[in-house]
Amino acid sequence: LTSEKQPTQTQVQQASNVCAAAIGASIYVPGGYNASGQYLTDLQVYDTTADTWSVESADPLPHPVAAAGCAALGG
Repeated sequence: LTSEKQPTQTQVQQASNVCAAAIGASIYVPGGYNASGQYLTDLQVYDTTADTWSVESADPLPHPVAAAGCAALGG
């Protein structure tokens, strides 16, 4: 890495046991679980240009998931 950017915003839904994949200027974080141990169906998206988090409500995960693997091809 030649430069490093640190987000200033926090996730919409704090989650652990997640994976992430970068596509273009966005980082996608599916599922995970929250501090209460509830598994999540959210697909959270971090826009690195705008430094904002959102939840992709048009395409939620069909089932809660945590500890999944992520990859992006040609991202």
